[in-house]
Parts: sequence; C-alpha cells; structure tokens
Amino acid sequence: MEKNFKILVVDDEEALREILEEILVDMGYEVVTAEDGYVALNEIKKNNDIDIVLTDIKMPRMDGLELVKNIKAESSAIIPIMMTGYIDSDILVSVLRAGAYDFIPKPFDAQAVKMILERSVKKRRMVLENKKLMKKLKKANSKLKEQRRKLEKKVWIGDKILEKKYKELKYINDTMEKINTTMDYRKTIHFILSVVQKLIGSNRASIMLLTEDKKRLKVVDMIGRSMIKEEIEIGEGVAGWVAEKNKMLYIKDTEKADPEIKKMLKRNRYEAKSFVSLPLNTVKRGLIGVLNVTSNSSEKVITEDEVDILKIFSQQAAAGIETSLTYQELQEHYLHTIKALSNAIEAKDEYTRGHAERVTELSVKLAEEIGYEKEEIRTLKFGGILHDIGK
Repeated sequence: MEKNFKILVVDDEEALREILEEILVDMGYEVVTAEDGYVALNEIKKNNDIDIVLTDIKMPRMDGLELVKNIKAESSAIIPIMMTGYIDSDILVSVLRAGAYDFIPKPFDAQAVKMILERSVKKRRMVLENKKLMKKLKKANSKLKEQRRKLEKKVWIGDKILEKKYKELKYINDTMEKINTTMDYRKTIHFILSVVQKLIGSNRASIMLLTEDKKRLKVVDMIGRSMIKEEIEIGEGVAGWVAEKNKMLYIKDTEKADPEIKKMLKRNRYEAKSFVSLPLNTVKRGLIGVLNVTSNSSEKVITEDEVDILKIFSQQAAAGIETSLTYQELQEHYLHTIKALSNAIEAKDEYTRGHAERVTELSVKLAEEIGYEKEEIRTLKFGGILHDIGK
C-alpha cells in the first residue's frame, strides 16, 4: 500500500478512533484523528495533504453530514466516507446527498474496511490525476490564449505595416507622375529630395550626378546641411565608393560599423548616426549618380524598411532624372540647330550678322530681371533666335 495516502478519522468516541487508527496503520496508511467536525475542519485546513476522511454521522457540535458538506465546499479532491451503526434508507439518502463517496457500517469488519478504502484510494488517485490534468489543461489554455493574443497583435501590426507600405507605395506611384512630367532636371531632383524627406523623415539628403567625363560626382541639390564635398572623385568617400562599386551602402549605426567603414568615415569627416547611399541606375545610361540620405540624430535611425522603400523609389527617381536630362539635351540640340540656321541666314548680310543673338541676350536679361520662370526664359530664347527667320 502506498504510504503517502493520509486518512483523517473523525469520531467522538476515543476508543473507536484508536481502534480504527490501529487497523489503518497496519494497512499501511498514515492516520490523523479528530473528535468532532470542527476539529476535523481545522485539521484539513492545517494539513492540505489529507486524502480520505472517515467520519461518524452522529457527533456533538458538528455532525458527519455537515462535516462532509463543508469538506466538499473546501476541496472536491478529498474522499469522504461515512461510518454509522444505524443503516436505513433515509440515512443512506442523506449520506449520498451530503456528498459522501461510500459508508462503513459499525461494528467494523477489517476486510470490508480494506475493500472500501482500496476503492477510495483508486478514486482519490483518479481525482488527483484529473486535477493535475485540469491544471495542465488550464495552463495550456492560458498559454494558447497568450499565443493567440500575441498572434492577433502580430496580425494587427502586420496589417498596420501593410497599410503603411501600401500608402508609401501609392505615394511613390502618385509622385512619379509629377517626376516624369517635370522636364527641368533641377526641379525634378529637388522634388525627389522632398519626397525622400517625407518618406524617411531625415533632415539630410542629397543627389550627386556624374560629370560628363564620368570621373567625378557633383552635388546637384541637397536638403539640410551637407557633409559631402561639392565635387568628389569616383572612389572618394561614401558616395564615391558607392559609385565605384555601383552598390548600395547602408549603415544603421555608424558606431557598430565595420572597422574599414569607420576609417573611411573618419578620413572623410563623415558625421552621421546612420546613413544610406544608393546608386542611381537607368537602363540606357547605366550609373548616372548617387542618392545620399543621412541622420545624425540618435532619435532618428534609418531602418531596414525605410531602405527597402528607398530602393524602390531610387529606381523610379533615376528614370525620372534620365527623362529630364534627355529632354534638356534635346532642348540644347534644338537650340544649337536653330542658332546655326539663324547664323547662316544673317551671314548673308554683314549688317545683320549676330543680330538674333544680341536680341536674345538682351531679352533674356530683361526677362530674368522681371522674374520670368526658367521655362518662359527658354521659350524666349527660341523666340529671340527665330524672330527674323522667314522675313
């Protein structure tokens, strides 16, 4: 018999308690005793390892039926068994209604007591096992609820991220229409930088374009105080490295950067908390420049998500810059063509030679003084050169 099962014997007759205690100890049980219901309840509260309660029905102060009701209210795991010398149908009904598991008739039959206790031990073991399983189940349910809560939070965060990404991509898509319809490349570049500032929230950004010989990079426009020279060699500094390798350079935290990167930053006096420099490539021209975005504030770190957005936007921005550069080149070719035509016509008369250029130069100066827009001045140039053709 398992020694860890403890039985509480409750009877107002001391002799009966002692006899029953001796029988139970011989069977291998651990036994404690109480003379009435009140003492028994205190014993149960004091010892939370009581497995089975054997209680007489008729006792002073608190009888066995009341004790069993209190036991069931305190702990559903304890197995209560009634003892009585008066067995009739009314008593049996009262015993069962009170919540007793079984009853032992007096006088005691050791074999009957043994059988009833063995059944009670099995019942107690099942109750305890069920209690353990319920505890595990409750813990598992609690864990599942927590995992579900975390999952729901992740889904909610994921939805918010997707919503943010959608808005960013829609904003990029909407801005591309303006970028592609702005033919002045300087205006295009300035608008691109303003979009970058809105997307990333950085107060420092610049765009550098390759010079005609493709050996240097030159700053075309910037937002915020620039830490980059106006013009650098390919391979020089961060932007020069990006142009030479035609590869993005992203450092989330310069204090944790590779030693070689730190040396390069120190050598070029490049002060930033985090930065990203992206090559600007087009299908027709290849590399045309570099987009630089920096942050020198510990409160604003350029994140991986922001870099992903910049990668997408930089491709579109490069295409927009190429379009405006191509338009400018076409305008220059057109201007040279009509100048050549005008000069050829004026060359026939020495008195009119250079007249169109002088008119154009004077008109442009007046227009600039008045405050004409660049596009209007460009149109005025064409008009000045062409004004005598056809006379």
